[in-house]
Amino acid sequence: MENGFIRNEQIKGSDFTYGHFPQEGRLNSYKYWKTEYPSPADPWIQVDLKDNVTITRIRTQGSVSGWYIEHDHWVSKLQIQYGNTEDSLAYIMDGSAPKTFNANSDRDTVVSITFPQPISARFLRIIPTEWHTWVALRFEVIGCDPDCNTALGMESGFILDNHITAADYYTADGLIPDDQRPADGRLHQRPYCWVSTFSNPYDDPWIQVAFKAFENTVNITGIQTQGSGPSIWHSWVTKLQIQYGNTEDSLAYIMDGATAKTFNANSDEDTVVSITFPQPISAMFLRIITREWHRWVTLRFEVIGCHN
Repeated sequence: MENGFIRNEQIKGSDFTYGHFPQEGRLNSYKYWKTEYPSPADPWIQVDLKDNVTITRIRTQGSVSGWYIEHDHWVSKLQIQYGNTEDSLAYIMDGSAPKTFNANSDRDTVVSITFPQPISARFLRIIPTEWHTWVALRFEVIGCDPDCNTALGMESGFILDNHITAADYYTADGLIPDDQRPADGRLHQRPYCWVSTFSNPYDDPWIQVAFKAFENTVNITGIQTQGSGPSIWHSWVTKLQIQYGNTEDSLAYIMDGATAKTFNANSDEDTVVSITFPQPISAMFLRIITREWHRWVTLRFEVIGCHN
């Protein structure tokens, strides 16, 4: 929520006051979600996590400090619903009744609410049941992806352009009017892709992602790759190797015994190929080193894993 990994379209609520949309209900945001006044009988805010994840707790705040005293609002008690579809949500229970959790007693202190047991769900709904003056909420969801197979942000744009670098890239000339930059190497990107000018595998043509958008190292279980896509390049990478590490000057290869492991990649320009690593790796940097290719070094890719 706070870091933007959950996008606005994944957040919705029962209602809102104009200017205080559900999408504003992110922890430590300078805005917050607020219902209409008077607050409805059954207010709620919900997150679609897009996949089945394990959730262990939430963290909550009320309205934002620094606003006028008439904006002094928070949720003091709440209940939780969860499920894999919106029409099959179930409460976290306390015996035969929905469990009520204590939440905030002021508008800005972060309160951590731990569930009795981890829950597994795609949808999480927070239902305020008591509040001070008005329903106002900012929150974070804490948990993990049990299969560690989430797209980490190349295709979605969560990984920023300036966090994607390469040994080189093709620059515009009279024949090709546009640069083919490292940031164009996103899965399903069209009409561009990353293109290297290197023609010899001993030049080590590479493209790299820095996971600076995450607070900690990420766990990476694999990558997905494509070639150039339908374009004048008609090219793809057929074999590649992987380096990873927590600093750029300490990258290590994924190994196969005593040698760097070589992964098979694409055999056409557009089919998505999934490459699973022998073991998950934990890193702040991931570098893809292309070793063999058809015509040109061209690549679009996604990184698959989960963040701590």
